[in-house]
Amino acid sequence: EKVKILQNEIEILRHEAFTKDKFLARSKFELQNMYAARDALQNDTNKMVQQYLAKRQAVDQQLTEMEKLNAVINSIEEEMAATKKHYHASTQARNYAGMQMVERHDELC
Repeated sequence: EKVKILQNEIEILRHEAFTKDKFLARSKFELQNMYAARDALQNDTNKMVQQYLAKRQAVDQQLTEMEKLNAVINSIEEEMAATKKHYHASTQARNYAGMQMVERHDELC
């Protein structure tokens, strides 16, 4: 009778051990899959970071180029303003000289 009870207990323990081994194997398999998924996500993240850094560098280069172009535009605008001022001064001088010529001509005639 005791032997049967012990045999039953052994069978129950074997079944429990088999079930736990099966569960452990499944858990290890799922863990490996999770590690693989994590690694894939890390790779994707690294790729995205590299893309971001490349695009950020391109933006920074474009901003630098814009600053240079704005400096050129400002310089040209200043030059245009100086040229316009010189043009107006030259026009006034021409007009004044023309008026003097007309006055002297009238004096001579």
